[in-house]
Amino acid sequence: MVASYLLGRKAKCYFNNAKTKFAAVVPATVSQWLTEPTTVEADNITDVTLNMSADFADTTTRGEAADGFASSVPVLKNGEVTFEMRWKPEDPAMIAAPFSFTRVLMDAWETDDTVSLAFLDQVAKSTQIPLGTDVKVQGLAGNFAVSIDKTEALRDIQRANVTLTIVDSGKWHQETISGS
Repeated sequence: MVASYLLGRKAKCYFNNAKTKFAAVVPATVSQWLTEPTTVEADNITDVTLNMSADFADTTTRGEAADGFASSVPVLKNGEVTFEMRWKPEDPAMIAAPFSFTRVLMDAWETDDTVSLAFLDQVAKSTQIPLGTDVKVQGLAGNFAVSIDKTEALRDIQRANVTLTIVDSGKWHQETISGS
């Protein structure tokens, strides 16, 4: 039996270069947002780490404590994404688009705004999937607050280490997409 694994290089980060956001409340779903022509791939990022955690409430009773263990239940989810990217404020590859990925992140940081992003385990644009093929896509999506640490090493390209924290509309997105 041959096991199949998804390679990290196949994972995708999508952003909307017209700065369209997920609505805090439906109707703007991740699926609809992904189909917009202005939702494009951010291709200048390297290793991505999704940090998904929860806050817990203590539900320990004296009866449970008699065994020496506490009891708790998750009450809130937290989502944070970290990655490194090349510093490309006016990315030539994005000339036809209103904003480069770097510019979208910087604008969100400068204005204390959020940026809508989807970090998915593989391609999620039906036009990039072979006709007659179905792809099961999943990943973290939401409106994120932006923090950036920029490095300017003498003997290397300029890079930015980005930390994104979900502010609202966070969800674990799962969808089957058919090629078109």
